[in-house]
Amino acid sequence: MACTCTGVNCTQYELNGVAMCQCITTINNVDYPQNCVLEILPNGNAVYRCLDFVQPIIVEQKLPIYFDNTTYFEEVSWTISYKVSEGSWNSYFSFYPDYSPYHNNMFQVGYNWGVDKGTIWNHLMGNSSFCVFQGIKHNPIIEFPIVNENVNKMLNSISLNIESKHYQNDWDFTIDKNKSFKNMFIYNSTNCSGLLSLNPQKNLADNRKYPKLNGNIQDILFTSVEGKQNINYFFNRTVNQNNNIPIILKDKNNIFRGVNSEAVKFTGKKVLERLKGESFLVHLEGNEDSRFNLVLKNIVSNTTIYE
Repeated sequence: MACTCTGVNCTQYELNGVAMCQCITTINNVDYPQNCVLEILPNGNAVYRCLDFVQPIIVEQKLPIYFDNTTYFEEVSWTISYKVSEGSWNSYFSFYPDYSPYHNNMFQVGYNWGVDKGTIWNHLMGNSSFCVFQGIKHNPIIEFPIVNENVNKMLNSISLNIESKHYQNDWDFTIDKNKSFKNMFIYNSTNCSGLLSLNPQKNLADNRKYPKLNGNIQDILFTSVEGKQNINYFFNRTVNQNNNIPIILKDKNNIFRGVNSEAVKFTGKKVLERLKGESFLVHLEGNEDSRFNLVLKNIVSNTTIYE
């Protein structure tokens, strides 16, 4: 079969009985811009493809981050009060204002963030309610030690001298001997009574109703004698002091604390033992009625030395 291709750089071949020509084209001196790549298309044409670089424009943009943004901030605030007459810091509070203007006979707190944002509150304006902040009832908490002067003792009972004042006006008040702190627990490094709910004994029939278990709380009685509130139904409810489980859990500021229900339980012990140790901490908290001002005047403890 004679070659019928006319091009110099062509060769002829047969494909399925048909004579075909294949030609090679040489393109010389093709100029294309920098950052471009020459590409030969299937139809024999040549193109170049280029990457276009543009200098970026950088614009600084500052976005405000507020304290209520939980992505960046965690609410671990704390409030402590200073008593000028005593010259000392005397109490923590469970509310956390952003600012507090100074006044002689009352105090104000204001908020820039959170649920009370944009509000300011007045406190200590009268004796009609206690432990109410921003319209919310908070629990008063008192914790005090019983020190045995390096002697191991069993704690048998405690007697609280509490005045529960109900004011009729700015000065006149009455005393209710049955009003006390709502909850209590006693502990040291190895022993704990568990969380106890205090209830006044009003008659002998109450002895048949108590103690009673209410979830992780045990309801017990106290008796009022000559203004003293006597409590003796508490025992060591720590399951195992060697199981490496803390009996008291504290908040991130080591201020507020509570009983660890995993380490302290009211069930499982056949023999109830008294709290033992060189010292004890008595934790009182809660007051159901905000009309009463609880004043803890002193405490008397009954202990027994043991070997």
